[in-house]
Amino acid sequence: MKKLFTLLSISVLLITIVSTQTIAQGPTTIEGIKALYQGTNIGSLPTGTILSGVVISDTTNKNYTKGAAIVQSGNQGITLYTRVNVYSVGDSINMDISGDSLIIFNGSLEVKRKTAITIALNPVPVAKNVVVTPVVMTVQEVLNNIQTAQCTLIKILNATAGPTDSSYGGSRSLTDSSSGTNALTLYTAKATATFAKTILPKGAQDWVGYPVYYAKGTTVSNEFLIRSLSDVTAPLPLNFTGFTVLNSGLKVLLSWNTANEVNSSRFIVEKSLDGIAYTALGTVSAFGSSSNSYSFNDGVNRLGTTAYYRLKSLDKDGVYRYSNVQKVQFSGAGRLTVYPNPAFSTTRLVYKSLTKDATARIYSNDGKLIKQIVLKSGTTSSDINVSDLAKGIYNIELSSDKSTASFIKN
Repeated sequence: MKKLFTLLSISVLLITIVSTQTIAQGPTTIEGIKALYQGTNIGSLPTGTILSGVVISDTTNKNYTKGAAIVQSGNQGITLYTRVNVYSVGDSINMDISGDSLIIFNGSLEVKRKTAITIALNPVPVAKNVVVTPVVMTVQEVLNNIQTAQCTLIKILNATAGPTDSSYGGSRSLTDSSSGTNALTLYTAKATATFAKTILPKGAQDWVGYPVYYAKGTTVSNEFLIRSLSDVTAPLPLNFTGFTVLNSGLKVLLSWNTANEVNSSRFIVEKSLDGIAYTALGTVSAFGSSSNSYSFNDGVNRLGTTAYYRLKSLDKDGVYRYSNVQKVQFSGAGRLTVYPNPAFSTTRLVYKSLTKDATARIYSNDGKLIKQIVLKSGTTSSDINVSDLAKGIYNIELSSDKSTASFIKN
């Protein structure tokens, strides 16, 4: 009886171990799926890997690879290759991709479904006609952040396509009208896109689309793809005739001038620490006449950081547009650094080696103490959990040497 009891106990233990091993789950976010890639293609994604998001590419106008779709969730996007055109723009999907592949195809990450998967075996959308709000960026900002911006819906304001009098078909250029220097490759498939033979619009336009990093053989380019001609619209009538920022120490004075100010309601002053994610600082009411001058003060900054400022002009009917971006650097020792920045769930503090325990204090952008973390003696870095923080700008101060740093929580 004792032997039988022992054998039963061992069996239960083995079953428990096996069960524990089989319930391990793969990632369920696009960010988590992309993090699995460590420089080598993955032939079989872990059990329980789920791809959820909204399709932002459009198969109707055929300006993307046949059988492929770009899926976005939050500010992360990835290509899904199903071999057949299954989904349309605005489809919200929730797909188990366990056993599928994660590969680099022509320079970009792609989830490639199994060969046996057919149109009938791909799940139907959980919702349709879901609207994804594009992130507003300049051409230069896209170029500076192509690896994180690719496969996400972007709106580029006041950009010019060229060469003049050419059609969309092929590789064209898209440049910021204010600078006119570095350019994205505005790519349209010559053979398939329904608008390939349409002539490019003249002058500055607003463009909605998604960037793609393309690399094949010796060809490398940072591309921007629109989905249809409705993604290209004339810019709003209000003009920012001047926008400057002047800093004195840690204080910044923003000044701007406008023209054609007919239907304007107010201006929202926005600030970023990385040039991508912006937070509203304050609002200035519009005077409403044809031409005006405005100013705004920002006194919440830290040594060793960089700030980016832009203006959002909001009309009475809800229509808006952005100014160009101005950058200010606040010189300082920069003894404390934070990465990744922006942060999502965790971020890492890097600092000088501590001779004794120290405290890292996290403050909201309006100066309120939010959290304190004890840093152990002898350490030079520490991971901190920021998942409980609301989205916004935060400042960190180290008690050991009063060094400071700022980060964005997304």
